[in-house]
Amino acid sequence: MQISKGAVAFMFESCRQLTITDWAWNSDKKHEHEPKMWDNLVDNFSEHLDEINEILGKKTL
Repeated sequence: MQISKGAVAFMFESCRQLTITDWAWNSDKKHEHEPKMWDNLVDNFSEHLDEINEILGKKTL
Protein backbone atom coordinates (compact mmCIF):
# COMPACT_ATOMS: atom_id res chain seq x y z
CA MET A 1 0.00 0.00 0.00
CA GLN A 2 1.34 3.43 -0.89
CA ILE A 3 0.20 6.20 1.45
CA SER A 4 1.41 9.48 -0.05
CA LYS A 5 3.47 9.34 -3.22
CA GLY A 6 6.18 12.02 -3.22
CA ALA A 7 5.53 12.98 0.42
CA VAL A 8 7.90 13.15 3.35
CA ALA A 9 6.51 12.14 6.73
CA PHE A 10 8.17 12.40 10.11
CA MET A 11 7.36 11.67 13.71
CA PHE A 12 8.95 12.97 16.88
CA GLU A 13 8.38 12.75 20.61
CA SER A 14 8.51 15.59 23.11
CA CYS A 15 7.70 16.06 26.76
CA ARG A 16 6.57 19.59 25.94
CA GLN A 17 3.09 20.60 24.89
CA LEU A 18 3.07 21.65 21.25
CA THR A 19 0.68 24.00 19.54
CA ILE A 20 0.07 25.16 16.00
CA THR A 21 -0.04 28.81 14.98
CA ASP A 22 -3.19 30.39 13.58
CA TRP A 23 -1.27 31.05 10.37
CA ALA A 24 -0.42 27.37 9.94
CA TRP A 25 -3.91 26.17 10.94
CA ASN A 26 -5.56 28.46 8.39
CA SER A 27 -3.03 27.84 5.61
CA ASP A 28 -4.33 26.58 2.29
CA LYS A 29 -1.37 24.15 2.36
CA LYS A 30 -2.75 22.23 5.36
CA HIS A 31 -3.01 18.55 4.49
CA GLU A 32 -6.18 16.86 5.71
CA HIS A 33 -6.91 13.18 5.28
CA GLU A 34 -9.34 10.50 6.33
CA PRO A 35 -8.00 8.82 9.52
CA LYS A 36 -9.34 5.46 8.33
CA MET A 37 -6.62 5.47 5.65
CA TRP A 38 -4.38 3.91 8.33
CA ASP A 39 -6.74 1.03 9.15
CA ASN A 40 -5.10 -1.39 6.68
CA LEU A 41 -1.53 -0.52 7.65
CA VAL A 42 0.40 -3.73 8.29
CA ASP A 43 2.19 -4.17 11.63
CA ASN A 44 5.63 -5.32 10.44
CA PHE A 45 7.29 -4.42 13.75
CA SER A 46 5.63 -7.22 15.72
CA GLU A 47 6.91 -9.82 13.27
CA HIS A 48 10.44 -9.17 14.59
CA LEU A 49 9.85 -9.22 18.36
CA ASP A 50 12.24 -12.12 19.01
CA GLU A 51 15.03 -10.36 17.13
CA ILE A 52 14.30 -7.06 18.88
CA ASN A 53 14.23 -8.64 22.33
CA GLU A 54 17.54 -10.38 21.61
CA ILE A 55 19.15 -7.07 20.63
CA LEU A 56 17.68 -5.28 23.66
CA GLY A 57 18.85 -8.10 25.93
CA LYS A 58 22.45 -7.43 24.89
CA LYS A 59 22.25 -3.72 25.75
CA THR A 60 23.06 -2.32 29.17
CA LEU A 61 21.94 1.10 30.28
